[in-house]
Amino acid sequence: MGFTYQLVIIGFLLSVMNLCNRRLAKTFFFASEVRWGSMALQNIDAILQQSMLVSRSSLLWRTAIFVLTALPIALSVAYKTFTGGHAGHVIHEYSAVQYGAFNKPMENNNIHLIAMVDAMTPMKKIADDDDNYPQDFDQPAIFGYNLAMLGDDEVVMIDMPDEAVLRTIQDSLDVDEYLYLSADIRGASARYNASIIRDDSLWDKSLTVTMSTRWGWRIAIARGHDGAYSHMWNVIGGYDQRFGSQGEVTFEMSAYANSNVFVGAFRNSSFAMGFNIYRLPCSVMWNITSTSIQLLSAQCDPEKAWIDETIVECNYDWVSDEKVLDAVDFAIAPFHDDERQDSPWKIPSAAMASATVWSGCWKHMMSAGDESEDPDTSVAIAEFRYQAENEKFELFHHVVRVTPRLYLIFAIQPIISVILFILNLSLYSTPISTNFGLITILASINASSLNLLSGAGLSGELKQRIFLSISMDESFSVTHMGESVGGKIQTELYTKDDSSMAKDNIAALAAVERGKKYM
Repeated sequence: MGFTYQLVIIGFLLSVMNLCNRRLAKTFFFASEVRWGSMALQNIDAILQQSMLVSRSSLLWRTAIFVLTALPIALSVAYKTFTGGHAGHVIHEYSAVQYGAFNKPMENNNIHLIAMVDAMTPMKKIADDDDNYPQDFDQPAIFGYNLAMLGDDEVVMIDMPDEAVLRTIQDSLDVDEYLYLSADIRGASARYNASIIRDDSLWDKSLTVTMSTRWGWRIAIARGHDGAYSHMWNVIGGYDQRFGSQGEVTFEMSAYANSNVFVGAFRNSSFAMGFNIYRLPCSVMWNITSTSIQLLSAQCDPEKAWIDETIVECNYDWVSDEKVLDAVDFAIAPFHDDERQDSPWKIPSAAMASATVWSGCWKHMMSAGDESEDPDTSVAIAEFRYQAENEKFELFHHVVRVTPRLYLIFAIQPIISVILFILNLSLYSTPISTNFGLITILASINASSLNLLSGAGLSGELKQRIFLSISMDESFSVTHMGESVGGKIQTELYTKDDSSMAKDNIAALAAVERGKKYM
């Protein structure tokens, strides 16, 4: 049962218990007023109305009625604070899900820029402030749905489940449901490598792609390495390009396979950072709701990093795409400013861009079927379309959080009901039934004493306290509607000044026998 229905049922039960309490309390209040009270008309009126606002009613009954009224309100507020409970079970409807080079379900997820920017946005938002930098990496820092920062120099983009399956899962979840998906899968790690940036042989065997930006910088990617740099996928960064008008943006992209003015400027820039690409085993867990996917944990083992050289290099044309360089600019542009040159986020942000571009390339190729052109197609398919180990789907519902305090809230009104029931039994000799009310009083009232109520016809307010005097005329014995009537109860109204009218109400009522009819 979901959280919403639990609240409805709990509220219904508390309301029923409150109705029982009010009925028992009214009987007890009447009996107490008759047994120990002054039998003031205002007190009886307050008890009948269950109102603490009746003028000239006693403080005792005002307080008692206030507690009786406030208690269900307090309990109603209290039980709604028990949020955060969970109830779940393992499901098997989605077994044998493929993992690998997939995006999360989204509109237009085949557009490179949208998919890459969407993946990088959570980390970029955190990286906008240096104060947000992680204090330690005892546990990886998690960002969004597939990014994990393992240290100062390494970022992992976690493989995703098949987006079609994820969409099916999300469509099947109710608003108050969520699903934990845990599995042992893989991720693409971009690991900072500062040792080879100045190596001429690196640049002689690389393809450098550049693009001007509106900030007077030129964004560049150098990639396509082999031999000694078979694990070196790219160098990413930018360099100052102050010619041209400030604010101008040029989307002229060029690829350079040898030394030239742009490549020279890039390789000599302190902002050029190199990254090795590896594949890592990762044990991960996602929280999936009907509208979101969040990576909760990612335990990756850098000691078991590997890479097959046939998948290090991706499609050249794709990396040269204007949208890809736009995504790189999105990740690292904030660090062009002099104020953030020494930011601790600079290297992790460039690593994020490097891992995103490399993974994005394979996502594009696998979805477009470009892997068929590779002689090592089987290697790519095995690496980017695979079954996970230790896969588990757990479906959870939001439910009321069960604690001892919640049981106490449930128990308060039944306990009060039991106490009131026992008290009513103890006052059984006082012949006040649950039907005692206005008709009971009016049926036995002496009409001549009603003049004390004059002027209260509309307002219901009296200038002084009025008391009831009850007497029993046992000599009055008739047969009414075929039944013997044992006597006549007479009620008169009087003021405190008219003490001669005061009667021993207890003694009078003691003569009344339960089950016997009276006039």
